[in-house]
Amino acid sequence: MKAIFSIVVLLLATVSNEASAQLYYLGADKLQAQCTSAEMENTERPTADSALKLAFCTGFILGVADSLTVNRQLCIPSGTPTKVVIGMFNKFWLTRKAEDLKKATAAGIVGSGLLELYPCTK
Repeated sequence: MKAIFSIVVLLLATVSNEASAQLYYLGADKLQAQCTSAEMENTERPTADSALKLAFCTGFILGVADSLTVNRQLCIPSGTPTKVVIGMFNKFWLTRKAEDLKKATAAGIVGSGLLELYPCTK
């Protein structure tokens, strides 16, 4: 039993070291492709693939929004539907150059976009 436990611990340590050596972040261009695909336009009867893209995009954008809201940096008006926030952000994508999106992280571009769209006023 101890031998099996030792092997499992050793395997987990090896996997953990390999995973930590590869730093991964989502590029803004990759997120844009998910969020602005033509398939996402038909939300009445989405395909499984477009529903997955919509869920991923929505979750990512709202995750960044929640983080900025908790830190009182972002002020989305109370009662604003999620669909409106996502729609506004998709329009924001159109104002960005492709070269800029290839260099940026998805979290960085989403954060700056949301702050531009919903700044807090004092």
